[in-house]
This record gives sequence, C-alpha cells and structure tokens, in this order.
Amino acid sequence: MTTSAAAASWTPERIKVDECQDDNKPWLWIDRRAVRKNRPGGWLKNRFSWCFWGYTFSYTYTIDKKTGERVYNEQKGYRVTVIAETSNTSRDFVVKVGLDDFHTIMPPRVGPEKITRDDLYAVAVTSSGNGTSCQQNSPTPGLEKYSSAMHWWEDAGGNQHTFHLTSPTSFASDKQAIHNCRVSINVQWEFSEDRWNDDLGPEVRCDTSPAISQFGAKNGGCVFRGITSSLEIGKGDGWDDVYDHLKLAKDDPDSTIPTWNHTDKDIPGFSEKYALKRGGYLGIEDYNRGAAVAECERKWGYGYAARYNLAAPWGTRSGPGGSCDEFPFNDTYQGVRYTRDKALKNYSVAVIDGTQNSNFGSAQSLWYSRDRVIDGDRFFIRFK
Repeated sequence: MTTSAAAASWTPERIKVDECQDDNKPWLWIDRRAVRKNRPGGWLKNRFSWCFWGYTFSYTYTIDKKTGERVYNEQKGYRVTVIAETSNTSRDFVVKVGLDDFHTIMPPRVGPEKITRDDLYAVAVTSSGNGTSCQQNSPTPGLEKYSSAMHWWEDAGGNQHTFHLTSPTSFASDKQAIHNCRVSINVQWEFSEDRWNDDLGPEVRCDTSPAISQFGAKNGGCVFRGITSSLEIGKGDGWDDVYDHLKLAKDDPDSTIPTWNHTDKDIPGFSEKYALKRGGYLGIEDYNRGAAVAECERKWGYGYAARYNLAAPWGTRSGPGGSCDEFPFNDTYQGVRYTRDKALKNYSVAVIDGTQNSNFGSAQSLWYSRDRVIDGDRFFIRFK
C-alpha cells in the first residue's frame, strides 16, 4: 500500500461489492485456503479495508437404511460476500455480509423442490481473540445473528447485513492497549442441520498507542494485519534534500557517510523483505539521534550547522540552517545507535537543509498516525 507523506487528512479507500466480486483481477484471493502474500483469507485493499467471497451450498438429504450414511437429495449453491471496515480513529469496526447468486446444484431426486425463495438463511458473526478483545455492539456480546429470506438477500442486486463490533480497552495488559481478534462467519439454511462456518480474513489489531497522536487517531483505532505499510516520498514535496539522501542510501550505499574501507553496506528500509521497524517512544529517538549527530560532528566538525553552505555539492554541505539527517530514521529499531551497537554499518548521515528536514519529520509523524504505524510495526520507503 502506498500513501503520501504530504497528506494532512485521509479517509481510507473502501471496497465496493462489485469490486470485491470481480474475479478478473490478478490480486483477488479466490481460494481461502491458499497462502499468498498480503492476501490472507481474502483481499486487503489497505490496512482498513478487507473483503472475501466464496461459494457454499444448502442441501436436503435422506439416510440410507443399509449404510446409515447421508444421501443428498437436493442442493442449492450461493455466494457469500464479506466486506469488513476498520477505522483509524475508533476501536469500533463493521463486518458486512451478503448472500447472492442462489442456484441449483442438484435438483430433487425424490419429491418436489424443498429449497425455495421464501426459505430463511441466517448469518452470524463470532469473534475470537485474547480474552474479550472483540465484542458485538449488541445486547449479546460475542454473537449476533441475522435471518432473512432468500429473496431479501437477492433483492436490489444483493442486500447486506452489517454487524457492528468493538474492541474495548479493558483487559489490555500492554501500554499500547493492543487487542487482536479474528472474525468467523456462520451461514445456515433454516432446514439444514449443518452450517457453513469459517474463520475468515486476517487478524484485526486494535490499539490505543501513545505513539499515535494526530487528528483523533490518539483515541484508538483498528487495522488488519497482513500489509506492510509503505511511505512514499518524491521530489517537489518540500523535502528534496531528504529525498536525495534516501535515494543515495538505496542506490549507492557505499558512497554514504560514514564510509568504510570495504564495500559491504546494505542499508535497510527500501523493500518489504528488508523493512524498518518503528520504535514509537521518545527514548528510542533520543538514543539514535545522539549517535547520528555524533557521526555528523565526526565528519564535518563540531558546530557544522553554523557553517551550512547551500552552494556546496550535496552531501558535503555544512553551515547555517544545516541539520544532521540520518537513515534509517531515528525512531526505528534500525537507527544509528541500534545499528552500531550490533557492530553493523548499515546506516547513513548527511547534512541537509534544516527546514526541509523538520518539515519531512512533521509529515512523517502525520503519516504514522494516518496509517496507524505503532511501536513494532514494519514499514518501508517507496520513491515516486
């Protein structure tokens, strides 16, 4: 998922029913038992929108008097479509379930048709997790059931019922008030002894992390696990010096500061496989920032910021308005001090325009809140 660091406000893109059901897109997850990157048990459009669809069936049967086994007498299939939406600013989320495309799989072997458009189909949502991590916003926590006739489900191009769930902050044992839960969908025809029941989708993670502080997100929110966030950065956004530094760190890491006698720098943060991990607390930032500034002073001398010169070649600037920039960022577990403590060299520092550095830092903090990237979450950089 790509997002822009410059955006000041944001509403996540939601999934429409026809978009979810479009099986011509290569990213659509059709087999819920398969394991594919970024689409656990459905399709994740972003960290706040997920969907799934699949077919199941209702049936009638008789018991074979000789074998005691079931003999199917009549089968009707139908499609189950599930769309779930979480919020960046609330620990409440919704699960929308629809049934459509009812069709005959096997006509009655004996007697008249028993499965009709007036038959009731019941849908229920259950949630599982750590303790009471997710509950229904209903008088019966943990289970809500909705029942309606086949023709209601099919009318108007397919009706949906919306289930409302919440993740209370109570019982949370960690400082980010994290709860994880998984949603199960149950569907049952009124005359069937069996029901279609499946754990669907990725886990929902709800938190009230102190690392998230902007535009209401500090009140708590929920995301779907399964997508590694990516921060997109481009030229012309107001921080070209930051862009140049990060691009150099990606494309030619051995030319970055500090340099080493041998060429084996491999700076992380530019792919999902080699992603950064956010450290959401000030102690981590200060720990890494102090080490980065020491590297800048070692290269350009004490007081380098007072000798900043915009006319000098990029990467060698030092002077008024200058600022020591480091990558990986100081609020990650791959920052300068954390990396040095592991006897590694995979980091870079540069003196860049101080205003640009500050502006990018503010936009980055906003993006963390927007995409709900908390302590321990992985993310990486994309270039426009």
